[in-house]
Amino acid sequence: MTSLTKNIEIREPTAKDAELLMNFGNQLLGETTFYVRKPGERANTPEEMLRILNWYKETHSQTMLHAWIDHMPVGEVVIAAGQLARTSKCAQLGIGVLSTYQGHGVGAALMKAAETYARQENLHRIEFTVLHHNSKAYSFYQKLGYVEEGRKRQSVFIDNLYYDEILMGKIISPSS
Repeated sequence: MTSLTKNIEIREPTAKDAELLMNFGNQLLGETTFYVRKPGERANTPEEMLRILNWYKETHSQTMLHAWIDHMPVGEVVIAAGQLARTSKCAQLGIGVLSTYQGHGVGAALMKAAETYARQENLHRIEFTVLHHNSKAYSFYQKLGYVEEGRKRQSVFIDNLYYDEILMGKIISPSS
């Protein structure tokens, strides 16, 4: 597949993006069962989306970045460091790319941007979970240096089935 990375703009959202990002989020969550969150469990109005955007902007060591192609959001990554002193160097990450744009470098560009942000914030570690039936994403994360660290057995209930969450992590601080 061809890479679209030269056409991708990675940036933090602005207030004027709220409605586009609300629609993007619902489309993303509706495309697959690979997310814990369902459509409608994110933001249902532009005002709700704006509150989410402002929260990320105002909270220390947290950011939300989007991949834009032709002025439309096609991917998202969020990174949030722990808010307690003992967890403040470890960040939770969430990422999603619209299915049409998967395999074209969008996810890699978002992950690179997230790691760059984490290093700028002097974070030590990034972690997240991936559902066990999402083997494509699991392989992608492994290629980026993330390793499986554990499993939450049957922790997510989707369409009358239970799925495991695989915990993946990566030490990113330069001293490690």
